[in-house]
Amino acid sequence: MNLAYLSPLANHLWQSTVFAGMAFLLTLALRKNRARVRHCVWLAASCKFLVPLSLLVAMGAHISWRTAPGIARSDFSIVMDEVSQPFMPVAESTRLAETAPAAASPLAAVLGGIWACGFLGIATAWWVRWRRFRAAISRGTSVQLALPLPVVCASTLVEPGVFGVFRPVRTIGSGHRT
Repeated sequence: MNLAYLSPLANHLWQSTVFAGMAFLLTLALRKNRARVRHCVWLAASCKFLVPLSLLVAMGAHISWRTAPGIARSDFSIVMDEVSQPFMPVAESTRLAETAPAAASPLAAVLGGIWACGFLGIATAWWVRWRRFRAAISRGTSVQLALPLPVVCASTLVEPGVFGVFRPVRTIGSGHRT
């Protein structure tokens, strides 16, 4: 099975994961700052997952730019290209001629499987929490307050907050577990 078409996706995922790790370290360093600062850091990390920069770079490669005369590439830039996109297929001109066909490396498939398992686990956990919270809101009692959105007092132990995107509801917990 040829997984060469998955290499841009694999590169995007590992680069975004490294970026999220750096965002985590940055939020630890900024933990004494305002929550707004840490929120902006996590928002940037989330946007990195949404926007595949390798796709934008590939699209930019199709634009005819004015080119400068050829400059010899340093070893550092070659290494950085290799590290930043480890899943890119090797060009035919740089492959060593072998008599027997080379076996495909299962690294991309293994990493993709690990990522898929993590994604499914997190998505399932979020879905379960969303269902529990939705059930708590539907069992809650409506409270009339002078707020621009409906307020529900849930009988379960929930933190005050706004739940929902299309029909937002302000929730308040009863504060006591019975």
